[in-house]
Amino acid sequence: MANTPLMPKATAVWLVDNTSLTFDQIADFCGLHALEVKGIADGEVSGGIKGMDPISSGQLTRKEIDKGQEKTTYRMKLLESSVKEVYQLGKKKRRGPRYTPVSRRQDRPNAILWLLQFHPELTENEIVKLVGTTKNTIQTIAGGKHWNSKSLEPIDPVTLALCTQTNLDKAVLKAGKRLKKEREAAGIDPDAPVETLLPISQTVKGDVIDPAHLADSWMKDNTPAAPKEKEVTAEDVFGSSDDDASDKADKIVKADEQAEVAAALSGFDKLEDKGKSVSDDKAVADAKQKMMAEAQAKAEAKIKEDAQNKPKLEPEEPVAEAVDPEPIPGSIKSVNAAEAEPASKTTAAQDDEDKNAAYKKNTESVVPGHNPDVVDGIVRYLGIALRAGKDAATVACSDKKELDNIKAKFLTKKLALELSEEEQDAACKEVCEKMGSSNRSKCRVAFYYLLAEKFGKLDMFIK
Repeated sequence: MANTPLMPKATAVWLVDNTSLTFDQIADFCGLHALEVKGIADGEVSGGIKGMDPISSGQLTRKEIDKGQEKTTYRMKLLESSVKEVYQLGKKKRRGPRYTPVSRRQDRPNAILWLLQFHPELTENEIVKLVGTTKNTIQTIAGGKHWNSKSLEPIDPVTLALCTQTNLDKAVLKAGKRLKKEREAAGIDPDAPVETLLPISQTVKGDVIDPAHLADSWMKDNTPAAPKEKEVTAEDVFGSSDDDASDKADKIVKADEQAEVAAALSGFDKLEDKGKSVSDDKAVADAKQKMMAEAQAKAEAKIKEDAQNKPKLEPEEPVAEAVDPEPIPGSIKSVNAAEAEPASKTTAAQDDEDKNAAYKKNTESVVPGHNPDVVDGIVRYLGIALRAGKDAATVACSDKKELDNIKAKFLTKKLALELSEEEQDAACKEVCEKMGSSNRSKCRVAFYYLLAEKFGKLDMFIK
């Protein structure tokens, strides 16, 4: 069919639910595939789509539906008048450049640059229609005055999805025909190959401005060369030490010395060229040696003078390392690293023993005559979680989230108990009351001990 109904899938859902039409008839009327209509009937495609009655919307008549149900080869016809009235609202001719999505507008300068380089025969109006830009933007890019001209790269507008290959080919073909006519009118062979447009004086007659723009040569001449990156050395990153500074000073002095010697030799060469002090080879050698000795003496005198006038750098006083009055357990600030590590280990072990003693004391207060091995096993089970903070070592019976965590991870997972939600709540409530309602921060080890004792699971924590 030439036209399809409004909301074709919703219409197909209604026809499937309310008529006995075949899948092919519904697919032909709604502009869908027969397999897609079958998926709608099976509930695989029309999830969440509410059916729309084409009769009440004025797109189909009951008479057409009856004809289709009587004869499976009959193809229903859409009421043309109602559909055309709706479609005519969106057929107003737009003016100005074509719309470009916001996500692709940043790529338009690259596409414009590509068109200017590889298709200089295109006019500004043709470029505007292709990529949806403005003449002002084209002129700024062509003249190299665009704010981001240094970073622009020529990219095919088809690959950027700014226009289709068909539209680009049509525009290039149209521009080629126009250019051929202009060359024929100017008396130039239209089949002669040219890389760029010819001058205005050859292609256009009268006072008409040529709309063609820059060629590849213009871009090469006007593109600034990229600055060379300076090689980064270790001195640029870490700076130079005093020894490096003294070495540089020595090099500067030696350079001055060599310069003076070279100046003396050049002065002698000038005298030699003028013929004022040359008699034979021996006299020349003696004169050179004398002048070199004088230059050497001046350089040594200058070095001594600079050494005397150079201020002496006082050595920096070593910063005394702060020593803690009492070494922190596990600290690395120790004179002997070999002795510090055993000491830290001993301190950490002593800390663990003190905590275990505290856990056993708390358990003894609520469970007289408890088994210390079970307490050690529960501590091993909890592991590093007990050291996460003060709250990690205690249980708050008023915190429902914490009790749910205990029920899920300890009762169900660790003790492997298959209890209902009510039985788990009753067990936790009994332990909370036994440890005392006034005690808000109940020891987690003692809490777990009482739960394991209630269900006879103490043997699980004994090695």
